[in-house]
Amino acid sequence: MREADEARERARDIVAQVSERLSADRVNVRDSTSLDQGRPGIALLFAELGRTDADFRSTAHAWLSDTGRGVRVANEDGLYQGAAAMAFALNAAGPRDYRDALDLLDDIIVGRVRALVQEGRERRRSGVHGVRMRAYDLISGATGLGVHLLYRGSAPSDLRALLSYLVELTEPVRNRRGQLIPGWWTPDSPTPTRPTPYRQGHVNLGVAHGVSGPLALLAQAWIEEVRVPGHSEAITRLTHWLMRWSPGTQRAGEWQGWPGIVVPDGADGRFRSPGPPQRPVWCYGTVGIAGALHIAGVALSRPEWMSVAVDGLVKVLDNAALTDLITDPSLCHGWAGVLHVSWRVAHTSGDSRIRERLPAVARAVMNHPEFESAPSGFLTGLAGIALALHTFATNAEPLSGWDRCLALG
Repeated sequence: MREADEARERARDIVAQVSERLSADRVNVRDSTSLDQGRPGIALLFAELGRTDADFRSTAHAWLSDTGRGVRVANEDGLYQGAAAMAFALNAAGPRDYRDALDLLDDIIVGRVRALVQEGRERRRSGVHGVRMRAYDLISGATGLGVHLLYRGSAPSDLRALLSYLVELTEPVRNRRGQLIPGWWTPDSPTPTRPTPYRQGHVNLGVAHGVSGPLALLAQAWIEEVRVPGHSEAITRLTHWLMRWSPGTQRAGEWQGWPGIVVPDGADGRFRSPGPPQRPVWCYGTVGIAGALHIAGVALSRPEWMSVAVDGLVKVLDNAALTDLITDPSLCHGWAGVLHVSWRVAHTSGDSRIRERLPAVARAVMNHPEFESAPSGFLTGLAGIALALHTFATNAEPLSGWDRCLALG
């Protein structure tokens, strides 16, 4: 208990230091209207702090006002870019305070959702093999926009249409050889800015760009009682597929955690992990996947799914060979994401094994050599790190819902 109290006290001090730094100087940011390194992401820190300290609300407003002057609208935008990023931050800061702006942005976001659903369905009807990653991507595709619509509650029919489309994507399809493969198989590159190294495409398992994102959204919508035909079957289908790669399917002493992607392996069409162990973080790998599986277990009251998620997290946190692969302190692919997902699962499950390990994970964030030099932003910067430490320090669920953009809220 003393160890946890000391870690929380130190985390509170660091959050205060970071918030003071970002309050005093609204620094120039690399991508002004993104949730990664832009102003909306930094505003999320002050939106959360402002829920209990009114002094921070003006700082959140200042960051949001700066964003509004530079926001753009582009057809390829998802949750983390442009109009949707701005809308998510405004909603976290206070939907009543920014009602007119949110109404305007909702129209843009709904239009993008409709376009993505239409594009995806037309592609399936045309017989073209595979889906585009934006069909289910959290960061820049349909799932992220669905997360926003779910918690905004402003376009229920369009949200249901999107959920129905995601349900369709969980149904298996046949490849050119007639073999059954997951409906979310894609020919796209796992890294959008680079050509794909996988001639037979891949299946992405992660939260940020893979099927754990849709799983989390479908499960959260089920919990919120926003349901569509085939909904629970789709959650089950996705979960069972992810469980194929779970700790229970790998021999003792060889478990390397969930892979980030898998690829079809030659003639038999079976899937395999194409590389070395995946670093166990939020965006790809065990931590994010375990978080999504746990939400699915809560949604459908499946304790065996929750148990696999919890056991997977414990195995990671106790495996130095895996945690040594984590090389930065950020939310996306660093220790802050491990901390926040672990806190969420511990808070929901009440599992003492994860709760007991949280102080050590928090220290891994706070003691990281790159902490001081981290950029200012949310997903890969100080604002996001501070938000994870704030949740750990207060031991309370975020009041602003800032972590919904991580498919965790």
